[in-house]
Amino acid sequence: MFHNIIAQNYFGVKKILIPYLLLIMPIYALSQNTTNAVKKSRSYYFYWGYHRNFYAPSNIHYKSEHYDFTLYDAKANDMPASLKQYFDVKNISVPQYNVRFGAEWKNNWFISIGVDHHKYRLTPTQNIQIGGYIDPSSLTYYNADSSVTSEEQYTGAFSDQDSLLYRREFMDFHHSNGMNQFRISIEKRIPLFDIPKIKTAIELYAGAGLGAIVCWTDFTFFRTRFLNNLHLSGWGMSGLYGVRFVHKNRFFVQYGFQNGFNFLTDIQLENKGSSARAQQNIHYFERGVQVGWIFGNVGSKLPITTSTN
Repeated sequence: MFHNIIAQNYFGVKKILIPYLLLIMPIYALSQNTTNAVKKSRSYYFYWGYHRNFYAPSNIHYKSEHYDFTLYDAKANDMPASLKQYFDVKNISVPQYNVRFGAEWKNNWFISIGVDHHKYRLTPTQNIQIGGYIDPSSLTYYNADSSVTSEEQYTGAFSDQDSLLYRREFMDFHHSNGMNQFRISIEKRIPLFDIPKIKTAIELYAGAGLGAIVCWTDFTFFRTRFLNNLHLSGWGMSGLYGVRFVHKNRFFVQYGFQNGFNFLTDIQLENKGSSARAQQNIHYFERGVQVGWIFGNVGSKLPITTSTN
């Protein structure tokens, strides 16, 4: 419930918050001028971690030989794993995860590559607006039990003002096996201060990324389920920012955020070879925790940061 309240409040003020998070924060961070007390060679990092997502309502267009309709302002949620799965090595890739490798370019600028594994599912049992057409023959074409004809309200022509109750008897749509973003990013690390007694430094980081989206979509239509393969579905861009706690210049824990837009123009709905496709644009806000390790020569003193503003 708390998760949903945060999501509703966040997207309710997104016209103010998005420009700040995507533009002002990264610009401020990237405008810092860092000078090193000790000259150091290039460093690298690797991290792995987990996150939660909040999704703004979106329009989704579905099209095949049997239907051509759009769901408007469809609400969606992420799909968190059970607590034990976060600590189960065999299921390490089941939760929503981030994995990334970065290499220092120069002066605390980094170029990184990695995967953001998101999960997306339309919220069950919601009233939703619909427009378009669903052929009445879909009831028997997709339904293995042809005697079930109680879903006629989900077929025929719909105006954009019509609404219906979204439920599994009608359809179920989710990227449960992953809305995977293979992203390349440019990032800036901004050292703040160190705590000598515990040999820990505190840093900020910010950046921007761009990449391809590969979805593994699970789609059920009138009780017939299509568990599709990984499919290149579109592209996405995002801004990221957060705080990092670095111990002995090597081990680090970071708490960060990502604000992104995914443009999915070719979502596979049914079996391979079928022309059934969906399209949607997804705006998401992510918060997560990652742990990592810094490689290379990182020097022996914390860089001193001064602002050029």
